[in-house]
Amino acid sequence: MTTNPLPGNSQLVMGHAENEVIVRIVGRGTMHESACVRAFIEDCLDNDASVLLDLNACNYLDSTFLGCLIALHRLGKRHENIAFRVCADHATCQRLLSTSTLTRLLNIVPQCPSMSTDEVCVAAEVPEPDALGRHVMQCHRLLADLGGEHAEQFRAIANRLELELEHSRRT
Repeated sequence: MTTNPLPGNSQLVMGHAENEVIVRIVGRGTMHESACVRAFIEDCLDNDASVLLDLNACNYLDSTFLGCLIALHRLGKRHENIAFRVCADHATCQRLLSTSTLTRLLNIVPQCPSMSTDEVCVAAEVPEPDALGRHVMQCHRLLADLGGEHAEQFRAIANRLELELEHSRRT
């Protein structure tokens, strides 16, 4: 992995509040940000730190990022004494999550506590193309498995990516 600024004007900001790590997405949440967010939050959860993902400064989430939220939710559920929560007020939920069934799945809180430490921008670790392709494929499989009106489209995207990844490994 290489460390680069995120594409566009997106930023990942990290801080702490009471007993949890807060990760704030400022700008867009796309496949590029989702790979970095997933790795960072998985590391926090694996080290027994509760995480609150703040989406209130986010203006867009693509389908890969939505699938990533499912993966993080499931990972958080595997831990007994820690939590993965999403902070999104009503307007943010409507703007970012209303086209999916994620509002019924995720543990969403409307307000984010103030950070008790200084905010720090998290450097993005951009995965290699193959790793990014697997991440995108997995996220779309999770969306397909969740069901909903676009499930078959997400499954088709995941299947196509799987074929392309298999082809690239053979060549």
